[in-house]
Amino acid sequence: PDAHITQDGKYLVLVGVRNQKTKPTGILTVWKSNPAKEDRPFAIGVEAVPTCSAISSKNQVALGCTNVVMLGDLIGNRTFLTLPTSVNHVWRAVAFTSDGSKLAAAAQDGALVIWDCNTGKVLKNLQRNEVHFNALAFSPDDKTLAVARGRQGQRGTITLWDVDTGEVRRTLDQHTKEVHVLQFSPDGKYLASGGADQRVILWNPQTGKAEQILRGHTGTILALTFSPKGDRLATSGTDQRIRIWSTRHWMQMVALHGPRELIWSLVYSPSRPVLVAGCGDNKARIWNGGVEK
Repeated sequence: PDAHITQDGKYLVLVGVRNQKTKPTGILTVWKSNPAKEDRPFAIGVEAVPTCSAISSKNQVALGCTNVVMLGDLIGNRTFLTLPTSVNHVWRAVAFTSDGSKLAAAAQDGALVIWDCNTGKVLKNLQRNEVHFNALAFSPDDKTLAVARGRQGQRGTITLWDVDTGEVRRTLDQHTKEVHVLQFSPDGKYLASGGADQRVILWNPQTGKAEQILRGHTGTILALTFSPKGDRLATSGTDQRIRIWSTRHWMQMVALHGPRELIWSLVYSPSRPVLVAGCGDNKARIWNGGVEK
């Protein structure tokens, strides 16, 4: 399950799976961030089972599924279209550019595709055979696409692609095991990565140098997110802890006790001082000032 908050801060979205024991399907549950008493969440169902998701600045939703990538409107007509792909893939990560004009998706078998969100046409197909992609992220200026790869138990690497040319700019390779999550800081100064080696590495995207290595987790890191101002970084893993780091000195500010269920995603609200986690029981949990709500 992935938790998202729209860029205007008006909606909280949880992407999950229902009917897991019979015929699994996807479901998006949407809440208003500041609901009136009469407001109720609404749900959007999709036949495919999502394995990853993203929301654009235009409130479009992308769902990466076992065999398809789907694109739809969250607030408008709430319908989803299947984007063209050459063959079936197990999609592991999707990401929008900051302006919402492009969507990238990375697959388990090494497929890497970029679409035009207005036309649905494929802009680039950067297939890499026998490469196991796990995560991806666009830089804030939309010029660089970071893609993490690595099979379970193997050394993980991160490739920085030039979005316009499709050429590889550099490869980052200080993780000793597979990388699961990536995110650029809001100012683009850092790229944060985390994975099975229980470390968070802060990279300089321009030089490829590892500027900081954050230690403290005792399990695989599954989620991380920067605050909207970029002054904090939240991380979580299989150790059932959410750690909040100051990006000024890269010191841990607080460690929150997470739920028994795994936390698969983290997101800060752009309009309120809260942190939202998408958990393995298909529920979203919200922390405000270090207290779970």
